[in-house]
Amino acid sequence: MKWILHFPAGIILAFILFLILNLFFIYISFNHPDDLVTNDYYSQDQAYQERIESHTRGLNLETPPFVIYSPGDPDIVINIPVTLGDMQGGITLYRPGDAELDLEIPIDGNGDGKQSISIKGLAEGLWILQMMWISQGQNYYLEWEIILTNSLAKRPTTFRDRITTTEEE
Repeated sequence: MKWILHFPAGIILAFILFLILNLFFIYISFNHPDDLVTNDYYSQDQAYQERIESHTRGLNLETPPFVIYSPGDPDIVINIPVTLGDMQGGITLYRPGDAELDLEIPIDGNGDGKQSISIKGLAEGLWILQMMWISQGQNYYLEWEIILTNSLAKRPTTFRDRITTTEEE
């Protein structure tokens, strides 16, 4: 005996499948993390023009700070010119993919002109190093993109990584 789907049963089946598909997408959307880039985006938007001016001042310095990092180095070194004088501020290692991994470090005013940041325990991948400081009554801001590829950095575990490590052994 051949089973035949009647027209009204087909419509009801289509509505049920549509409902199940919608409920599935609603479930996925509610369980998906909805992290913002920053929690206080509105207040940061209010101060955006000041950040642009601070960034311009940082770029126009006669000898601006610069970052030294090569794959395989255990540290990120920030070379801070002594000519900037007494600095107060902080360094933020911002991870665009995961806000929980962000790291804030105060600027070390030890006077030797170098500040080292250990990368041990940091995940590999893209990091944005943001440096904000006040010197001689002026605000300054600079940022650099750094891609950590060091063996000291903590590797994110993905399916592909597990395959490559299994094949290498």
